[in-house]
Amino acid sequence: MKTRNTIFAAFIALLIPLSLSGQAVSSSYFVDNSLQRVRLNPAFSPDCSVGYVGLLVSGVSANIGSNMATEDFLFNKNGQLYTYLNKNVTVEEFAERIKTDPTLNMKINEELLGLGFRIGPAYITAGVGLRVDMDMNLPKDLLILTKQGMATTDQSYDFSGLSLMQAAFLEGQIGASIDLSMILPGLSIGGRAKYLMAADYIGLKINEGTLRMSDEKWMIKTDAEAVVGAKGVEYKDGGIYFPNGRSGVGFCGRGLLFDVGAEYKLNLELGALTGINVSFAMTDIGKCTVTDRFTTIYKSAGEAEFEGLKGIKPGDDISTSLDNVIDDFVSIANVEKTDDQKAIAFNFTPAIRAGLEVSMFNNNLSTGFLYTRDYGFDELRIIESVKLGGRFNAAISYGLLNTHDVGFYIGYTPRRHGINIYFAEEGFPTRYTMPDANGMVLPLGKLNTSGRFGINICFETRDRK
Repeated sequence: MKTRNTIFAAFIALLIPLSLSGQAVSSSYFVDNSLQRVRLNPAFSPDCSVGYVGLLVSGVSANIGSNMATEDFLFNKNGQLYTYLNKNVTVEEFAERIKTDPTLNMKINEELLGLGFRIGPAYITAGVGLRVDMDMNLPKDLLILTKQGMATTDQSYDFSGLSLMQAAFLEGQIGASIDLSMILPGLSIGGRAKYLMAADYIGLKINEGTLRMSDEKWMIKTDAEAVVGAKGVEYKDGGIYFPNGRSGVGFCGRGLLFDVGAEYKLNLELGALTGINVSFAMTDIGKCTVTDRFTTIYKSAGEAEFEGLKGIKPGDDISTSLDNVIDDFVSIANVEKTDDQKAIAFNFTPAIRAGLEVSMFNNNLSTGFLYTRDYGFDELRIIESVKLGGRFNAAISYGLLNTHDVGFYIGYTPRRHGINIYFAEEGFPTRYTMPDANGMVLPLGKLNTSGRFGINICFETRDRK
C-alpha cells in the first residue's frame, strides 16, 4: 500500500542522518594532543609525534543549533510551570516570546576513513566521510498556529519565508598544517580542501503563503517551489523507485569547500605563566551545485478553499483513509510536478573561530576564550584544559553569551603508538526553571547541542623539526 511505502521511506529518511554523524566539539579547541581538533582549525596539529589511522568510528559528530530556547515554550505563573499550550498562557504571551525568524540547523558527519602523519614541518591529514547538512527557517506564524489552532473567528497566518535545505554528501578531504617557526617562531598556518559529491538535495521556499481560518472554512493561498535532486531515484505515489535499476543510482551534484586557519604561540617565562596563544579559522568556505538534469521541480501557486476532508469514507481501513487525506491536502495546496529542470547552486555558511589561550605550569594547564560564529549564531566559551603528561587530556567549557551550557572533552593520545580514544559533548544546560508541580526542574537556554567520539590507531612518525 502507498501508506506503508510512505512510512517506510520516511523511516529510512530519519535513519540516514541518525546513522551518520561535522565539526569537532569546541571544548577540545585548546587540547594540544587532540587528533580531531584539526576540524576546528586546520592550522592545528598534535604536539605528540604520532600519526593515526581510523576506520568507521574514528570521527563521529553531530551539531544541532537554533536561535529558539526551551524557555520560550515554558511559562511560570503563580508558582506553577506551564507549557505554551496550556490555557493559562495566552496567544499574545507566547507570540511575544518567539523571535521573528526562528531557525534550526544541523550538521552530521561520520568519518569512514581518516589518517594523519607528520613530514618534517608539515602535518598532513586526509579522510573520506559522509555528511548531512540541514538549514531551516520557520515563520513565526507557524509556531503561533500550533498554539492558537483553528479559530472560531477569522484568523490569518503568514507562512511566507519558510525555507528548508537538506543535502547529503560523500566527502573527501585533504589538509596540511605547516610549522613556520623558521620564519617566525611559534607561527603555524593550515588549510584543507573538501570535495563533496551530493547524494541527494531537497530545497523548499515559500515566497508567499497565507492561511485564513474560521469555523466555516479555510482559505489557502500559496506561491512556493520545491526542488528535489537525485540521480536514478524517483518518488512516486508514496514509494521509492529505481527507473534504471539500482546500478543507475549515483551522485546528483558536486561541491568544493575550503578551510583556512592560523595559530601563533608566544612562549613566556613569567612564573607559572608559560605562553600565550592566539588563533583564527574559517571553515566551509565554498558552494555546491546540483546538476539540472537530476532535479525535479514542484510548484504550488494559487488560492484554494477548504471546507472539510473528502477522503474519509465509511468502511475504509485506516491505511486507505490516510492515503485519501494526503491526496486531499496535496490537491488543496495545488502542488504540481513540472517539466522544468534547473541547476541549483547554494553557498555554505562559513564557520568562524577565534581563540586566545593562556598556558601555565609548562603547558599542563591552560585557560582559553573561544569565539565562534556558526550558522549566524554567536557564542563565547571559556575553556579550562588539563594536559597530563601530554597523554591524558581533559577540558571543560562554559558558554558565556547565549547557550549558558557546559561542555567537556576527555581523551587519551599515546606519544608513539597505541590507541587514541576520546569523547566530547556540549549542550548541558546550567540555567533551570523553578520546580513545577511534580517537583521537576527543566532546562532553559538555547536549543544547541553537539557531540563527538572516536577511536584511532596511532603509530610513530617523525618529530617536528
